[in-house]
Amino acid sequence: MPIRRSLVLCALASSAVACGKETRQCQTDLEAAQKVVLEVDAGSMEGVRTSLSAVEAAVTSCDKAERYKEKNELIKARNQLRARLDTLQRRATDPGRRKLTPEEVEKLAKTGDPSCPRGQAYRHGASGKDIRCVGPQLVEMGYAEARAYFDKRGYKLVEEPPGTLKAEYGAERFVLTYQAPSDVKSSRCFTLQPAPEMSWQEATARVTGVSPERLKPTGTVATRDGPKPLLVQAAETKALVRIGDCGS
Repeated sequence: MPIRRSLVLCALASSAVACGKETRQCQTDLEAAQKVVLEVDAGSMEGVRTSLSAVEAAVTSCDKAERYKEKNELIKARNQLRARLDTLQRRATDPGRRKLTPEEVEKLAKTGDPSCPRGQAYRHGASGKDIRCVGPQLVEMGYAEARAYFDKRGYKLVEEPPGTLKAEYGAERFVLTYQAPSDVKSSRCFTLQPAPEMSWQEATARVTGVSPERLKPTGTVATRDGPKPLLVQAAETKALVRIGDCGS
């Protein structure tokens, strides 16, 4: 489905501001965002991601300039681009889109798909069969599993020795600490900074499989390796979630 580019451009165009000293950067970033959105290929993850980065930069600069009307309009454009990128990522990684033999489909329908986190499910497109996911949650994955998970979904990855894996997608950031890249056990320390518009409960539920209403900001969270310490540092605009042995 093509991106509703006209709405994005309308939101950006209606945000034109006078080029005063305190708003100059806001204006510059806004115009740059409008240009990349105009040229975006709605079917390209990289193109949509580039447009999203430009819009996020404009949101930040207009917020600093206290141009809140412009910021709010840009946020609408940002949300639309994020939704489009999420759609493209799901299409690229959806196990139901792979070409499987009838025998493989039957096996998945009976035993589940270990390539996606348990608690989720999908419908195989060709057969229409419902297939449940039985794989590990993100917080339970070894280094290679976690790296593949982030890479397939278009996260920016940074690997730091001896065993730290950092993943970033927009304002959402992960840091997973292992003994080494060869480590098949879950991360010793798993930290998550959700995007501002997502609650820490929802973000934590996505990586653990635990229902949001069951999560508390301090205590433990259940994993296949047993309960792990959970600590949430929440502020008005951002939160930091720590799972595991993350020190003080």
